[in-house]
Amino acid sequence: MKRWFSGIFAMVMCTALPSAYAQEAPSDSAQVVVLRFANSEVDQAVMDRFYTELHDALEATEEMTLAPGGEVTIDDLVMMGGCSTPDEACLAGLQDFVAGERLVYGSIQRSEDVHMFSIYLFDFKTGTFLERIEEKTLRGDDAWVSRGIPAVVEHFVWGESAEVQVQVSGGVDVEVRLDGQVVGQGSQSLDGMAPGEAVISAQSQDGEQRIERVILRRGENPAVYFTFENAIDEAPAVASRASLLPGVGLAALGVAGVVVGVVGQSQLGGLETDAEALVNGRRALAPGDVSRAEELQSQMDRAHTMRIIGFSAGGLALAAGGYLIVRAMGAEEAERNVLSWDVGVGADSVGASVRLDF
Repeated sequence: MKRWFSGIFAMVMCTALPSAYAQEAPSDSAQVVVLRFANSEVDQAVMDRFYTELHDALEATEEMTLAPGGEVTIDDLVMMGGCSTPDEACLAGLQDFVAGERLVYGSIQRSEDVHMFSIYLFDFKTGTFLERIEEKTLRGDDAWVSRGIPAVVEHFVWGESAEVQVQVSGGVDVEVRLDGQVVGQGSQSLDGMAPGEAVISAQSQDGEQRIERVILRRGENPAVYFTFENAIDEAPAVASRASLLPGVGLAALGVAGVVVGVVGQSQLGGLETDAEALVNGRRALAPGDVSRAEELQSQMDRAHTMRIIGFSAGGLALAAGGYLIVRAMGAEEAERNVLSWDVGVGADSVGASVRLDF
């Protein structure tokens, strides 16, 4: 009984059309009835804003004029027609209950910070849907949703009528995506887009990504800017004391190595002089001089080894240290890292290792 009375109420509310309102409607425009939208957990302020924007947008067209009778929902009308779902066949049989030639209905659902809109426009003359948008979302706080509602309505009334400029600075082969779909590379103008919330992203070839979430409106042409690091002019880095330490350390180690080589060279020269004096042109040594000759030979071998190691290691350390100092004074950080080094100090020895990366 309750559902029957609800149906009678829906029929009365949808068919009541004051003659004064009908006289004001332009003869070449279709009268449209906007039903009450089903909603779930949606604030009344959001519903009021949506109805205002929807009514204003429909009246702004030259094709449609608002007609009264929107106090019921689509479920009420479907119940009156004995249908299970509001498909074209069901809606075509409801014209006698609606004081208009077209019907707008839908729903707004909310889940946490997401509002989802579904809106339909049905034409009784053709028995078809002229427009529909389903599950169009706005994700954000109340201010963001309030900004996005006019765009959602524009999508429904005017279709894909928005555009946006994408400006990309820096990066190599930057790929631009709209809502996850690739739309091109680099700076470009995107038109023929659906008004509403859009996620625009740009990703460089090395994987660096930038993302912007915007609300696109009909008649506006906003610009979205993506700037990658290599597009920013940076002043040359001034070498700090810490950045110079590796080079200075290696250079000092190189000087020490050269000093060791010089000492070895000096010792070797003195030992060679002693050996020549001991031999003194003789073909054979006296038995008493053999042990002295062996000792001199052993000392010369050590001095020779000291000279080779000192000059070789010292020269390499000086070259590497000088390279590090030069790079630290004027090169970028990435270029300074081509050379790595390690120094170890023991009780009786000093060691260094150097690696060059090309």
